[in-house]
Amino acid sequence: MTDKIDDMSEVVASMATVLRAMRLLFGRGAARAGETRARASRFVWLTRCPCLSAVARACQADAGYAASAAQAADAFPRVVASTTRRNLALIGLLVQIWRVRSQPARWPGLRLAASIGIATRLPNLCVTARPRWRCAIDRLVLWNIDLTLLDVGRVSRDAYADAFRRVTGRPLASLPQLAGRSDTEIFFESLYLNDVPTGEDEAADAELLARYCWELETAFALRQDGLVQQGRLLPGARAAVTAAAALPGVVQTVLTGTIKPNAEAKLRAFGLDRLFDLEVGGYGSDAYPRGSLLLLVRNQAREKYSSPFARDTAVYIADTVRDIEAAQLGGARCIAVATGRDTVAELRDGGADLVLPDLSDTQEVISAIDRLTRVPASR
Repeated sequence: MTDKIDDMSEVVASMATVLRAMRLLFGRGAARAGETRARASRFVWLTRCPCLSAVARACQADAGYAASAAQAADAFPRVVASTTRRNLALIGLLVQIWRVRSQPARWPGLRLAASIGIATRLPNLCVTARPRWRCAIDRLVLWNIDLTLLDVGRVSRDAYADAFRRVTGRPLASLPQLAGRSDTEIFFESLYLNDVPTGEDEAADAELLARYCWELETAFALRQDGLVQQGRLLPGARAAVTAAAALPGVVQTVLTGTIKPNAEAKLRAFGLDRLFDLEVGGYGSDAYPRGSLLLLVRNQAREKYSSPFARDTAVYIADTVRDIEAAQLGGARCIAVATGRDTVAELRDGGADLVLPDLSDTQEVISAIDRLTRVPASR
């Protein structure tokens, strides 16, 4: 299903079914035959995009393809089309395919499209003004969250203290440096700094960590209102993430030291969660060094999107020297922003591919992503 269709005659092998689909999609009235054929031709032309070829197949397949179609649908959650008005109209075509889900028996050629549930993919459609096709998801942009996109340090510290007290029965008198560290690292360093005994055995430590993560999630959930009241988005963060999400072939996710529920809560509080595929992200609840975690994220993305995401197609945007080291170990380029504790000089000496003072220059951020993933900015 996901292979390119080299022989376009295969796409239209069942032209009668395609024409029936066109009649449904472009009105059930007595449309002129020439107009119907012309629109059908546009549809077939658009199927040269490998992502949309499955939709063309859907118009000629029967319900027997349903299982493989569901797998194919997972392989291309975003569709990139050119921006001429006639092709924008074809996005409406996908909407109409979905509308017949309630009566698939009436249009057997569309049963596969109904089984795909293509409308669930529509929020991820990406339309670009550039004429070049770039339909496959083949670029991975990873973002750190804290002090790269937003600052909710006060809320986080309060949640750490609450969770620590509930798990250990002691107050959190000393809190380690948070920058570049995962919640797992912060917890065990806090145990050491506050003279809480550990290390009896691995099972006991794992149980203690699991309790802490659960309490941390609970403590953070109780402070949801404070995220916006006491926290803030950093300059240019929303515009940069939004613009990056619109780049052809890009999937965005996060690589953060925060445990997954709290990472999702932070992004959701500022309306950024819809711009990321959080399913393939890396989080502080995963007990891996961040470099290994980046490798894990690449593997998860590779499995989901069927793309290798090599070093020259993956970029990590973060704010610490430790993040730069993680990118180097995990096989990704790195854009460092001096919005955390590390200075521009320290980030540059750490080996970042590019260092920016912040994310306020959206065009510079987008050009850097394109350049580091080997896509000309002028494309």
